[in-house]
Amino acid sequence: MSFASAYIEKNTLFPQFIDAKPDAGTGIIVVIPSYGEIGINKVIDSLAEAGEPECRVEVIVVINAPYDALPCSLENN
Repeated sequence: MSFASAYIEKNTLFPQFIDAKPDAGTGIIVVIPSYGEIGINKVIDSLAEAGEPECRVEVIVVINAPYDALPCSLENN
């Protein structure tokens, strides 16, 4: 087992959320952590406007919040 696999196995707090495997032609996966990101659509639009790669691209937005997040932050998320 690699260092990263061992670390992830030991420190995982929640179950896996995404069960589906990426498409076989996927060459780029972009993960965007998001907490209170009011302009997240600008990030997505910017990615869409970038030059098209020769492979498939998967974009995952990970929406998170601390336990004590304010209701307005949760609503924004």
